[in-house]
Amino acid sequence: MKIFSKKESLVQNITFLAIMAAINIVLLLLATVLPYLLILLTLILPFVSLLVTLYCKKVYYPIYLIVTIGLSFLVSFDAIFNVFFYIIPGIISGFIFGFCLEKEIPSSYSILYSAFVYVVGSYLTIILVNVLFEESVEDFYFSVLNLQNFAYRNYLISPFIFAIGIIQSSLSFFVIQNEIKKLGFEEKNVDDNFEVIYLFVFILLSLVAILVKPDIYLMFIGFAIYEFIHVLMSLFRKNTKLFIMSSCIASLTAIFAFAILFSLVPHEFIMVSILIPLFIVGIIVLINNCFTKENK
Repeated sequence: MKIFSKKESLVQNITFLAIMAAINIVLLLLATVLPYLLILLTLILPFVSLLVTLYCKKVYYPIYLIVTIGLSFLVSFDAIFNVFFYIIPGIISGFIFGFCLEKEIPSSYSILYSAFVYVVGSYLTIILVNVLFEESVEDFYFSVLNLQNFAYRNYLISPFIFAIGIIQSSLSFFVIQNEIKKLGFEEKNVDDNFEVIYLFVFILLSLVAILVKPDIYLMFIGFAIYEFIHVLMSLFRKNTKLFIMSSCIASLTAIFAFAILFSLVPHEFIMVSILIPLFIVGIIVLINNCFTKENK
């Protein structure tokens, strides 16, 4: 049985599901003994779920979900929070990623949606673990990284989870991208202004987060930077001169914004200065797109 191939029969689907579930459980067992391997588990788990989504019939996915989570509880009875924080968000984000690819959503947005689901799922499980088991997932990471006494440690949680979400989805895509083409999936075209609108949404969410829940604002800034990079990449392909000009404006604005805000805002919020050049470049690209469409 080829790993990278559609499973048609009941035997093929069940066998593949069993292999994928076994991989998850073995990694979880190893991570239980060696906690540092939890990071490896976090990065690999969505890829395993992605394979199940792409190559198995959807009717069998609940079986994979139930078996993996059930066995995970059995092998992690002394560290149940590992199942909530690593297994469940990883399985769901992998499924979302595969679903997006099947719907021919552009890979950059498949990665974005998968990472966003992972981040939301991780925060929900952090709350759940804290309430049900009185265990602090954050303290575990701080102890591993030796940051227990860092003054702004609460602001590191959201960018750390965001980074894991983006990295795991990106790695999954790079490994599977050639197989996606063989499956016949073609990425849909995105409207020129779509990326800019997403950029503005994440800039707005970053500002709202500062007012509502300050310790997660860096997560939204991370998503804004991710979208900003794609805006610049699209601009580079369409208008090299404007790309160079926008990059220079962004760099200079970032320097001046940081210098001005450094003495005006608390140091834990200084990263908000990066939103100013992102917004300015977004406006430039939006105006250019509008003029380009009018000329056509």
